Amino acid sequence: MDSGMLSGADSFAKLKLFTNVQYMEDLLQTVISYEPQIERAIVEHRPDLIILDHIMVSPAIQRSGVPLVMIFSGNPLYVLNSDRLPPPSSGYPTDSDPASWADFEREYLRLYPPMFRSYQDRLNQAVNFKSNTSFLPGVRSAFPQSPYLNLYGFPLELDYQDIVPLQPTYCQVDAFCRVAPEPFTLPQKLNFKPGVDKLIFVSMGSMGSIDVQLNLKFAAALAKTPYKVIFSKGPLADEYELPEGGNFWGQASVPQTALLPLVDLVITHGGK
Repeated sequence: MDSGMLSGADSFAKLKLFTNVQYMEDLLQTVISYEPQIERAIVEHRPDLIILDHIMVSPAIQRSGVPLVMIFSGNPLYVLNSDRLPPPSSGYPTDSDPASWADFEREYLRLYPPMFRSYQDRLNQAVNFKSNTSFLPGVRSAFPQSPYLNLYGFPLELDYQDIVPLQPTYCQVDAFCRVAPEPFTLPQKLNFKPGVDKLIFVSMGSMGSIDVQLNLKFAAALAKTPYKVIFSKGPLADEYELPEGGNFWGQASVPQTALLPLVDLVITHGGK
């Protein structure tokens, strides 16, 4: 919130904002502090495969020679690495004129890939490791890639495979599912009547949902409708209340994959 990344600034202005956020510096220091633990775990457990969901690759993992699967949970424009697709974070439609992407693309390439590579370089230097080029991102990508397998979560209906075929080392999955120990049932508080009521699910993701004022705006607008509403309230769930009554229910985190078959409309951030 302090960085302005969740403000009303346009996507071009936000390119420069992200290069100065404290979040990235804090993340780097955390990864450096975890490095001895990762190294010990690899020596102790001798894994046959390592699966990593991160924007930096641990030098201990690279040194080990164990095959690495990378997971990416943001918008796949960041990792598909094709100039046939709009630049990541630009907001340009896929069917817009590629010539209109040029200014954004130029600024993105100047700022984003070098920034992410600089953090990987600093991580490598902190533990005296000479970088393994096998995990370097592509020219347009800001994130590391595995020469073995890269998984990304994005609904097939919204994916870009109709424009760019997947590379052999990439695999799309509809969602990274969390399996709850018990089946999910709608809370009685909603007073939901199947076949009569319409149900809306609102989720701005783990980062977007920290914009409490945005969530309250959604809630205020939806309170004027006759529909039932479920909110994924996010990490700051305790800092705000949803409208009272039987039309709203929410928690810090809700089982999204269990909810989707039950709802009539989803309002979401659409990926990073």
